[in-house]
Amino acid sequence: MKIAVLTSGILPVPSVEGGAVEKLVDFFLQYNEEVAHHDITVFSIDRRHHASRSLSSHTFVHYRFLEVSSFFTHTKRWLSKYLFPKGYYDYRINYYERWALRQIAGEEFDIVLIENRPGFAINLRPLTKALIVSHLHNDLLNSSTHRCKEIVVATDRYLCVSNFIADRVKTATGESAWVKTVYNGIDTKHFNTKVPHPSVTRKTLKLHEDDFVVVFFGRITPEKGVKELLEAMLLLKQPYPKIKLLLIGSAFYGANETTTPFIRSLLPLIQQLGDNVVTTGFVHNTLLPQYLHLSDVAVVPSVWEEPSGLVIPEAQAAGLPVITTRCGGIPEILGQGGIALEVDEQFVSRLSETILQLYLHLEQRQQYLISYPTHLSYYDKHRFAQEMTETLESWNDRQ
Repeated sequence: MKIAVLTSGILPVPSVEGGAVEKLVDFFLQYNEEVAHHDITVFSIDRRHHASRSLSSHTFVHYRFLEVSSFFTHTKRWLSKYLFPKGYYDYRINYYERWALRQIAGEEFDIVLIENRPGFAINLRPLTKALIVSHLHNDLLNSSTHRCKEIVVATDRYLCVSNFIADRVKTATGESAWVKTVYNGIDTKHFNTKVPHPSVTRKTLKLHEDDFVVVFFGRITPEKGVKELLEAMLLLKQPYPKIKLLLIGSAFYGANETTTPFIRSLLPLIQQLGDNVVTTGFVHNTLLPQYLHLSDVAVVPSVWEEPSGLVIPEAQAAGLPVITTRCGGIPEILGQGGIALEVDEQFVSRLSETILQLYLHLEQRQQYLISYPTHLSYYDKHRFAQEMTETLESWNDRQ
């Protein structure tokens, strides 16, 4: 098959600046290069040529980059906001879309795979006879979506990261045989392997060996439940001073932003916790396992309808029980490896009680780890890439 991949238009592929969607695209492309051998062309932005310089030699995967860090490109993108005011997305994404679609229009592809930008299909459909597949990582297509009917008419197939997302898509498409769930994957070996001489230790983070370390890692945004987690930790500070929070992340992938209004609103809580919280800012994926391996339990306190939650299998692969919520696709991902709480009026108090429960009962923490080998084998990146590839192949055969 000849496949075109439209990326998000915000972060580059390869995923040199992070990004969960971009990392998953990397897994798919790596599998293709090693096993599937389809002809794939990836259309991606680049900044200061970091992504293009990261490439090794490829036989079956080809990259085309839109360099967006120059003054000339900044100016053109800014002007496009006024020249093309009716785009579906933000002007930066629309600029990328026009660039990519001009190239796709001049070539023949069997499949165009759209990563998490279902609105691209509207302008893409008149330009190609290819099968248009929308790979949805978030709740971006449902009966309430802007221009929903146009997107559905323009799109041939839908890959969804959870049954929760698939059910949301079906509110727009109806019960369709062309909506399929393919669960995401992670590099289980990367998160499972302990380095012999880690650069990150409890000592470097000013944590004691007898501390009970609760780790949060992800974007510091309201929907991720960080405020609620800090409030739960405050309830534990005085009676149980050995319970510490390791807070890893920033407002956006790869950016240590400390001045967003939401992060500023958290500062009083962080100051009240004092030595009971350690904040790191953004940590690159290469170092993340070292932080997880010095922790005792991971908390994923999402208070929104989380589509999938890759941080859950990542924490599990690092050998941590998980405390999370019953939101969106999370229950599908969690398996038997942790506790899922309802998000209601008692959520903060129940979260603190659950952290305390695992702190006091080592045997319960260990019990959650028993199911991990079988559970995590399903969430390995190889299974994800293989299932995604086989799905695209079967759809191409049935056109």
